Amino acid sequence: MKIYNIHNIKEFSRKLAACEGNVEIIGENGLHLQIHGKNGTADLIPFSYISGEIRQMELIFEKDQDRQHIFSYLLNHKRTSA
Repeated sequence: MKIYNIHNIKEFSRKLAACEGNVEIIGENGLHLQIHGKNGTADLIPFSYISGEIRQMELIFEKDQDRQHIFSYLLNHKRTSA
């Protein structure tokens, strides 16, 4: 799943941490980062994104329900953040 223009990195990071299965992040610079849901890891997003927003990244989910959860979050977040 490719995503674009995430402005609230902390909230998005918390949503990724809630995933049940593994999630792989592929950044716009090609960096691959394997993260694990439900382990309390605070450093989910690579430090190159700390500038305030994520312009583009790709996510690969181990479990389909995690993908659906993040997709739903992104749709609802776009609707409410006008």
